[in-house]
Amino acid sequence: MMSDRAEFNREMARIIVHNFSMKPEALAVVEKWEDWNFFYSMGFRKESAGQAYQEWLKDL
Repeated sequence: MMSDRAEFNREMARIIVHNFSMKPEALAVVEKWEDWNFFYSMGFRKESAGQAYQEWLKDL
């Protein structure tokens, strides 16, 4: 079973890979981006990954 953090990272990666039309192989790389540590520490979880994604876009 995956930890909450791993599930959150996986969901963020899934959103990014889908929305930026990346190859599925990119999922493992995007999942490890350190950006997700910040959003996880702010209380975002898998269920709120869409909202975290919107916040992430603001910082681009």
